[in-house]
Amino acid sequence: PSSTKQEQVFVAPHSYSAEYICKAFNLSYFKADSIQDIESQMEDFYTYEEGGRPKVMEINTSSVNNEGYLKAFFEKVK
Repeated sequence: PSSTKQEQVFVAPHSYSAEYICKAFNLSYFKADSIQDIESQMEDFYTYEEGGRPKVMEINTSSVNNEGYLKAFFEKVK
């Protein structure tokens, strides 16, 4: 039988932010609430800095269209 790739999205609603854990571990933190936020931060997010800190981008999405947002994000970063 041939195998097919099955994509899954898991939603875990919560009221927490990654900001303070990033500060605690000296990580660069980016937050995006829209595609426009992601686009405006991508260059800085992907810029390599010798000796730079690891980076985390937290993307807040509406649970109504999480799968659509995730697919759009991965299309942008290809």
